[in-house]
Amino acid sequence: VIQNAANSCVGQCVIQIARVYGYKTINVVRDLAQAEHLKRLGADCVITLEQLSDVREWTNGEYPKLALNSVGGTSALRLIKSLAENGTMVTFGAMTGEPIRFPTRELIFKNIQLRGFWMDAWSRLRPALEVKSCLQQIFNLMQTKKLVVPLGETYPLEEWKKALEASQKSSRNGK
Repeated sequence: VIQNAANSCVGQCVIQIARVYGYKTINVVRDLAQAEHLKRLGADCVITLEQLSDVREWTNGEYPKLALNSVGGTSALRLIKSLAENGTMVTFGAMTGEPIRFPTRELIFKNIQLRGFWMDAWSRLRPALEVKSCLQQIFNLMQTKKLVVPLGETYPLEEWKKALEASQKSSRNGK
């Protein structure tokens, strides 16, 4: 699995879940300040986008089969180009607001699939028991401390304005 925004809350959860299920991760970040933290969570490789010229140098010659994109723009393009034949990129965010430029060559000759994901739509389109089962697996990982969600600061209810302001900062560490 290769992902961008690996130091985000979702990125950190992906690292931990992948470790539980035995998947290797390549984690792309803007800067390497959080690299050791991500490795403690189970990241196999933490790199910057600039280091992603040939993903095989980080994977013993293999190409990832799944890319998780929450950034868009150039970062998404680089993830697509790093995928294995018949690989899939799932986009669930667009932090930069830049469009994803499809590399036609990758779509045609490597049969890359591009998918979107929105949790609300996914949960509405799935049977209730399937959603419940999926969430139960996540809750079990959290209960056993195999999945720890990064938390930011906590505030008493009367400080809701301060909490709301803090939630809007892009430099926060956790939810």
